[in-house]
Amino acid sequence: MLHTPAIIQQIIGQNQTKDLIGFALQTLLNHTIADKIYFVRAGGNAWRIAAEQHKGMAIYFRYSDKDNNDGIILQHEKSLLAQTATIAKSKLLWNWKKTTKNPELQAENIVGLPLLRANSVVGVVFLENYSKTDTFAPEIIEEITQFLSYVSLALYHTDTQDELRAYITETTTTLLDFQQEAEIKDAALAQKKDEVLQAYEDLKLLSQIGQEIATHLTVEKIIETAYENINKLMDATIFDIGLYNKSQNRLDFLGTIENGKKSAIHYFHLEHDKNRLAVWCFNNREKVVVGNIEKDYYHYLPNDKLPPPSTGKRCKSLIYLPILLEGNALGVITVQTYTENAYSKYHINILRNLAVYVGIALENADAYRSISINNFEIAQQKQVIEQNNAELAQQKEQIEQAYTNVRKLGEIGKAITSSLSIFTIIEMVYGNINQLMDASVFCIGLYDESKQRLVFQGGKEEGKTLKEFSIKVAEERLAGWCFRHNKEIVINNAQQEYNQYVVGTFQPMAGINSESIIYLPLNDKVGKTIGVITVQSFRQNAYHDYHVNMLRNLAIYTAIALENALLYQNLEEKVLERTKEVVLQKEQIETSYQNIKLLSEIGFSVTSSLSTERIIETVYENVNKIMDAAAFAVGVINEKTGKIEFKGGMEKGEKLPVFYHPIDDDLRFSVWTIRNRQAVFINDYANDYKKYIPQLKPPEQGEDPESLIYLPLMVKEKIIGVLTVQSFASNAYTEYDLDLLRNLSLYIAIALENSEAYTQIDQQKQEIEKTNNKITSSINYAQRIQQSILPEPKTVAALLPDSFVFFKPKDIVSGDFYWIEEKDDKIFVAAIDCTGHGIPGAFMSLIGNEMLNEIVMLQDIFSPDLILKTLHEKIRKSLRQAENDNRDGMDIAICVLHRQDRSISYAGAMNPLLYIQNGEVQLIKADKNSAGGIQREPERFFTKHTIQAHDTPTYCYIFSDGYQDQFGGGRKYGLPRMKELFATLHQLPMPEQQENIINEWENWRGTENQIDDILVIGFKW
Repeated sequence: MLHTPAIIQQIIGQNQTKDLIGFALQTLLNHTIADKIYFVRAGGNAWRIAAEQHKGMAIYFRYSDKDNNDGIILQHEKSLLAQTATIAKSKLLWNWKKTTKNPELQAENIVGLPLLRANSVVGVVFLENYSKTDTFAPEIIEEITQFLSYVSLALYHTDTQDELRAYITETTTTLLDFQQEAEIKDAALAQKKDEVLQAYEDLKLLSQIGQEIATHLTVEKIIETAYENINKLMDATIFDIGLYNKSQNRLDFLGTIENGKKSAIHYFHLEHDKNRLAVWCFNNREKVVVGNIEKDYYHYLPNDKLPPPSTGKRCKSLIYLPILLEGNALGVITVQTYTENAYSKYHINILRNLAVYVGIALENADAYRSISINNFEIAQQKQVIEQNNAELAQQKEQIEQAYTNVRKLGEIGKAITSSLSIFTIIEMVYGNINQLMDASVFCIGLYDESKQRLVFQGGKEEGKTLKEFSIKVAEERLAGWCFRHNKEIVINNAQQEYNQYVVGTFQPMAGINSESIIYLPLNDKVGKTIGVITVQSFRQNAYHDYHVNMLRNLAIYTAIALENALLYQNLEEKVLERTKEVVLQKEQIETSYQNIKLLSEIGFSVTSSLSTERIIETVYENVNKIMDAAAFAVGVINEKTGKIEFKGGMEKGEKLPVFYHPIDDDLRFSVWTIRNRQAVFINDYANDYKKYIPQLKPPEQGEDPESLIYLPLMVKEKIIGVLTVQSFASNAYTEYDLDLLRNLSLYIAIALENSEAYTQIDQQKQEIEKTNNKITSSINYAQRIQQSILPEPKTVAALLPDSFVFFKPKDIVSGDFYWIEEKDDKIFVAAIDCTGHGIPGAFMSLIGNEMLNEIVMLQDIFSPDLILKTLHEKIRKSLRQAENDNRDGMDIAICVLHRQDRSISYAGAMNPLLYIQNGEVQLIKADKNSAGGIQREPERFFTKHTIQAHDTPTYCYIFSDGYQDQFGGGRKYGLPRMKELFATLHQLPMPEQQENIINEWENWRGTENQIDDILVIGFKW
């Protein structure tokens, strides 16, 4: 029987859809003639195979398959599932037997039966049989239909539980993601602060390095100084500077340093060595950045072969930057290392800054070389022309002053580039520039891109600070012309030379008129103009080329210092701004987290309750923690009365009497919500009601609110009621409150649906228990009848002193039984497995026991092969199997023990004999036919086997297939493992063998269900 109380109890007791489907398919395979079963489920407008199981194999779940259907369903009846909506009330969707018209059909018989819920098909079960002689009888189909009705009812319950568990898991994951995001942002903020501080320290160190380099007047000393310091900022295992030799058209590398050692001088010709990255960098005036020399080389020179290193060991990572000054290329600078991917954009920027300092130092060194040459020429002239001593002395004084000014310029640059304050930079420059030239007026104008203006702050005139002023860059003024054209302005007579640059009469923006004026553009490291610098004198012809060169160098230092100051200033502002944002976000996330956590706790509490009144009380007790809910109510649709029933509503902490809204009352917000399946959201009751209903109606209970929300309560697109929260304050609710209530409405809808389902299931459970008690009483009585036919323990002990019997029915009664008798000088021992288990198997066991007694005890047939042959014929005749489709039979292992010669004769129908002599395990296979059932041969015979025992102890084991077919961890125990088990245990006393065999079986199956009756007989002969 498929719908026994035990089976129904197990169906209802399942909590997960996957376990329910597995139990249902296995039960159908065990109790029907089906060899294979598909379980097909509906999903939206599509159908798909959710699970399948073959007899003797584990279930295969297919939820991840993308195909809607496959196998026999897709090939032969594509339209079948689409038709289920029109035949939902039919108990049988499909009964197909194989014919010659469809020879490609693998199965001989297929039956499709629906799973119905409220006259709708929610799934289909297909049962396939591969035997030509077996068909699905009408009474079997009726029994399966009844069985599936219980499965359908339980399936609704497990689906609901699965969805709830999935939703709780998703909500918990979201909370953890929010918390993790806040932690990540906090960590990122801390890291950003560290990076800003590190960048500031590196800028200060870079400025110190640059100033030290700028004080040196030889290329070799510049390279040594740079190498000694650059490794403090990055990995510079190799460092070099290549100088452009214009006369030879090549790059001269005068002092490569690798691992602290200086290499020989080498050079690259700009025409003959174009396969060198240094030449590519110089010719293209672009940076070269390599993370893996073997691969990245071809990004710059795709048609060339990677050349060997000019000196030393080949590097892995490198940077080449052009050394540019005033638009002229002076050479290249490089850092290299043996490590891959050693350099980032940050290292490139550091090296770019260093290249600027090196360029200045190289120009100063070149100027010094020129001065040295002039000294030499002057000394020669002094020797030749004594009368020019005074002039030579004056020139010498000028040269010495120039040298002093160069050193002074380096000191000024070092001072201003170490500062990160714009006003401090201007003060420093002005405080020192008058030591180099006449700078009665000094100003720096910075470009404000948002206003398109040059802003002059902290300007000086004869020691006094000028008020801040600004000009548009498009104005016809000297500062605007210098900025727009990125060119120098040098004027030594303002009234005459002013109009060479702009139209109009020269008028200063602040202070008095100047006669001599210099304007220079301030450019950042990438050549972008960021402002202008000007010095002015009240004297005509105050400035010469020498002064312009000095101011050019000073402009470079000033641009670097201003750019660093602006960068630091922007970083500080961004850090403060971002800190405020992160703190605000953190507070919002924490609030959301607490609200969602509370919402989850409310949801868990209400979904675990099965009382509508308790659900409403629980929600009201907690919802005021997350919003103003002075009034709260839940209405449930009563389809019989046509009303929305509000039970347990609350207002101002007091419970409201039960009230109702007729479902056809168009002046109720609850009715509008149900009809439109949408929320009612009002923050101004007197005006906003018109969006939903034509006029106001007094409330059934309580007072009119100022703000309210109504939400539909839905489960799987079905509306079961409404939820409302109300406040006596205007504008009490936000979209955030609405979202929280939407989540809460889902919990409440599920809880109400579970409450209704529980009530129905409880009623059905009581009815099932009554039926179950009657059936169980009958089966228990049948058990006593079956046990009465089995040999008594004292009989077994008398005939086989050294023996054990492990007998464990799967159900109350069993399809397995054992038979032990004595006749003349022979002992007969048999282990029998009847078709099926439970009640059907028990009926067959009564028949088998009676026939064996008749064959041996009355007919005196003693040979095991003839016993089986006679038993086969009696079963066929008794069940009229030649005339109908009945195929019930028995699998038997029978041994005849001969006292006279101590021999053992055996015959088997499907069940083997395993025996052990002298520690050697032997297996005698049984004939591949059962006793009874289908017979295709003219006459059935069985094979007799004889074992000579004599004085050698022989341990024999016969058994049904229940032990070896038991699943554990997804696998069957198997016959090979049984052989190993008996080989290990056979020398133990029989009671200990039995105990070990039972323990082994229990440990193997673990939490798996017993799948069949179990019978194992062991004896020593």
